Amino acid sequence: MPQLRRENQGLVLALAAIFSVVAEADRYFASQEPWALKKTNPERMETVLWTTAELVRRVTVLCQPFIPGSAAKLLDLGDPKIDWVSLAKGLGVPAVRCETAEDFEKVFAGAMAQRGPMFIEAAIG
Repeated sequence: MPQLRRENQGLVLALAAIFSVVAEADRYFASQEPWALKKTNPERMETVLWTTAELVRRVTVLCQPFIPGSAAKLLDLGDPKIDWVSLAKGLGVPAVRCETAEDFEKVFAGAMAQRGPMFIEAAIG
């Protein structure tokens, strides 16, 4: 194994500490099983998801000196490219995207006639 130069040791230690936090976050997320909490304790599920998202944000800030381009993209909340319908479906909530007012009216009427939640993304231009 190549010998580290003294000036690079701090960099290696910093990255090791960051990845140690990431490993702990992964263990936390997996052990909390937010996908199971959805039905049994939705409030706890929200806490687990928020905590994990906040930890990802903080780790991203710490990684900025090492991966500035990728960190900037992850931290750019001004133009998120989020697929809300897929996100809702992934959480077990029926979801649909409507691009016209007519489609929205139909989907909304159908949602009101059913029991339970439904996510409707209204992308009407």
